[in-house]
Amino acid sequence: MEKMEESNNIKTFSKQNYIPRQPIPTLHETLDRYKKTLIPLLSTEEYNNAIIAVDEFMKNGIGEILQGPLCMNQYKRQFGVSRIPDFPVDRIITTWPSIAKHIIVIYKDQIFKVQVLGERGERVSIDSIKRQLHLLIERVNNYNNNSELQPPIGLLTGEHLNLETIDNALFVVALDDYSVDKDISHHNSFHAFNGRNRWFDKSIQIILQNNGQAGVNCEHTPSDAVASGLIFNDIVSKCDPPNSTSTSLPTPQHLNWVIDNTINDIIHSAQINIQNAIDNVDIVLLYYHEYGSNWLKSVKYSPDAFVQMAIQLAYYRQYGEPCATYESASTRGFLHGRTETVRSCSIDSLAFTKDFDDKDIKKEKKIELFTTAIKSHIEYMIAAVNGVDRHLLGLRTQLQSDKEKENASLFNDLSYQKSSYYKLSTSNMSLGVKFICGFGAVVPDGYGVCYMINSDKLRFSISSYKKCKETDSVIFRKTLIKTLDDLREILS
Repeated sequence: MEKMEESNNIKTFSKQNYIPRQPIPTLHETLDRYKKTLIPLLSTEEYNNAIIAVDEFMKNGIGEILQGPLCMNQYKRQFGVSRIPDFPVDRIITTWPSIAKHIIVIYKDQIFKVQVLGERGERVSIDSIKRQLHLLIERVNNYNNNSELQPPIGLLTGEHLNLETIDNALFVVALDDYSVDKDISHHNSFHAFNGRNRWFDKSIQIILQNNGQAGVNCEHTPSDAVASGLIFNDIVSKCDPPNSTSTSLPTPQHLNWVIDNTINDIIHSAQINIQNAIDNVDIVLLYYHEYGSNWLKSVKYSPDAFVQMAIQLAYYRQYGEPCATYESASTRGFLHGRTETVRSCSIDSLAFTKDFDDKDIKKEKKIELFTTAIKSHIEYMIAAVNGVDRHLLGLRTQLQSDKEKENASLFNDLSYQKSSYYKLSTSNMSLGVKFICGFGAVVPDGYGVCYMINSDKLRFSISSYKKCKETDSVIFRKTLIKTLDDLREILS
């Protein structure tokens, strides 16, 4: 392999040809690691049944039959990308490189095509784009009657040509003619608010309120959150683009829709359904200022592993039992890599969480258990590129006939469903200090916990569903705060 050129200004895709493909681990390695992750989650009887299922999966042969630089491919799926509703599955449309020169701007449910690049694709000044936005805002505000206003079609679909204009757009900008005062309300408004003035099928949707607050709503399917997050961390850190031109841009084009009474009824029904879904989401934020990565490193603990064990302890304290836990790990070291699962609930994390509040156990023993749990988590994180879940998913999706599915004992056993039912879905999004990220729980009775580790603080977004009587984001937030306090006390 040729020696890669060293440069302080490496181009985005210059290393693609050097990225190795991800190796497929041996089935024995994967199943051994899988069995260890089951121990803290299953009863003795359940575990013994699981071992039988795993061994049969190995013996009958069906398992074997199924059997550096970062990949930048996800950056091809950021701009000009849309998720198209379809049956039996949705599809992603994208063009690389994107030839679009326009974005879509939505204001008061009115949708506009707005050109933001020059005719030759050159960058234009921020002032030029501001003029475009002022033009469309003024136009909508000056409409004299409702006949000039279009319906909130962003809730649904519409005429083919206009949909193509939206699908091909670089991204969507939603201008909200209102603002909210509290951080948690900002979080909710950027997540959905009332479902109007949005276009959720675009890969990137930038939302701005009239007080200057801004957020981003991303469609997760085309790429992982880290890729988009890094882009926006750079955006909020930089000002007017270099080498911009003052070229004149065409006037924003108001997109018109042809609908009938049936579509109007569907829009009304969609508004109700979307509002019900939005109202079911329970999101709280936590800004923990007692310590951050600086202190964690001073006491010799991995910041990420520390936060993961804090989440494990908080959950055990609240529910008196462990649960299957997902932490995303990147596999972008391999060609077209996305994510792998780190199963944060381990034998060692369970030992730590069970004994931490036992008053008969000495402080030194608790620290030992905590340290062992941290080391175990780090080992699993390192091994994640050869992890359990994506390998098993690949094997499971290859099952075609009913006979194959019937013989796949591992996937039919209760242990597989129980160990893959992630009541805790977590992700580290420590990309900067200028924004906070969040996502939803992946099961009805679970939590979505996104966290950001900064030098002097920890920040969390905690999400659950109000319809579930067993979960409560506010209570979990309080439990997590006490857990973070207690861990500092015992380690100081």
